[in-house]
Amino acid sequence: MRQESRRWRYRRLAFSIGMPEWRIASPDLLLLVLLMLGGGALRWLLRAPLTLEDALAVVQTGGSVGQTWLFSVPGYARFVTFLLGFDLLWLQVVQMGLSVLLIPLGYDLARRLFDGRSGLIFATLLTIWLPLVDLPGRLLSSNLILFLLALHLWLLVHWRDSYRADEPSVAWLLGAGVALACATLVYAPLLWALGWTLLFMLIEVWRRLADDEVVLRGEWVPTKDVRFDAGGRQPDRFTGRVRGWSWRLSGRRWLFAVVQQGLILLIAWAVTLTPWMLTAYRATQQFILIDTQSLVDLALGLHAATGQTAAPMPSEQPQGVLLAEMGNLVRAQPLAILAGLWAERDSLWGAGLTRLPLGGVAGWLGMLGNLIWMLVAPLSLVVFGTRLREGGVRVLAWAWLVSASLMLLFGQGVAQNLVLIWFLLLLYGAVGLYGLGAWVSTLRDGIAGSLEDARYFLSTPGVIVGCILMLALLWQIGRMWIG
Repeated sequence: MRQESRRWRYRRLAFSIGMPEWRIASPDLLLLVLLMLGGGALRWLLRAPLTLEDALAVVQTGGSVGQTWLFSVPGYARFVTFLLGFDLLWLQVVQMGLSVLLIPLGYDLARRLFDGRSGLIFATLLTIWLPLVDLPGRLLSSNLILFLLALHLWLLVHWRDSYRADEPSVAWLLGAGVALACATLVYAPLLWALGWTLLFMLIEVWRRLADDEVVLRGEWVPTKDVRFDAGGRQPDRFTGRVRGWSWRLSGRRWLFAVVQQGLILLIAWAVTLTPWMLTAYRATQQFILIDTQSLVDLALGLHAATGQTAAPMPSEQPQGVLLAEMGNLVRAQPLAILAGLWAERDSLWGAGLTRLPLGGVAGWLGMLGNLIWMLVAPLSLVVFGTRLREGGVRVLAWAWLVSASLMLLFGQGVAQNLVLIWFLLLLYGAVGLYGLGAWVSTLRDGIAGSLEDARYFLSTPGVIVGCILMLALLWQIGRMWIG
């Protein structure tokens, strides 16, 4: 009995709790509906004021008040105009509706990556914590970006599952390409996300072929210890090797599959962006990939990191000129840029914390949001260091976090990059909360066994690195508060 209990504890401490669940249990579905209703009510109570001037600014410029630029998804301004024909309230309903839709989207994402319990915890965090730090109801690009990126990741996971199960998967991949292109239209620096998505596909295609090779790389040999019939024939036995199979053949199959799947994604991505690029070319007579203002902002951020004050740069500059200027600056002063980024680290460590004190109910809500963040964010760093079991999704999450953090340190798109960091840390923090709860539940079997389980888990090199990052995060947050 003790041995069975120990195996169960190790299984629960693995932070990859069970196999992905393909069906939603009825109690989970009921709880998910309640979370959506509660999340909608909370967002409505915490909604930010929206004036007619803000809405008209979206229609006229495609951007919102307080932002230097925003190229919206095609047709978005027409959609806003259509809603204004009814009532200003419907604009807030649409924006808050996108935030509420993140709840079931996040639940299904975590359920497929980990299990249903982690999905419910993640959905609860999206229900309670996200509206405490965001401004629901505002016409800000960050709300739309977060929804589109979450949709993109959800579609990628569906493609992965269908592709590995040898089921129709093209539709999921086309949808992922369209969602990523729409997010790029809203925030042009998300062009880097395309490269990370292709890296994710490289990994998942390889994992699919690795599953196939378990059978393909084998051979049948005679079995010597079992008589098959009176004539002396013996049944063959499968040993796991195929004569003539080579890694060169495996590499060709992998490359062909990667090109095939990558073209599907790229076609959907390019077709979505082509109308905008053609419009920009007719207007400027030069090829512009989304916009040039984002490159101007990045160039100014590089100058600021070195401590220099750059002259104003017009957004009409050719992209080649801007890229050449940034390249020269990086080659000339790499250490100064790194020092400038390190000086801005507080903007990254404190991401997700509400600046206190606040008066009245807002102060209590801000304190609640800070407590949730200080529990979830450190746990997520530990989970990031555990054994990689969800495949390319972990690599994609690492890449997204690093890219968004660098953009944040350069002072570019603070809100747009923060929401992505929040979403990923909440996802893996939910897994950490479930794993922590599973470990606490083992205490009833004996403290000694639970401590041994914890020692075994914490001895993993990746977990040690995650714990160091967790302590660094807590120390930096404490230093900020004391300061």
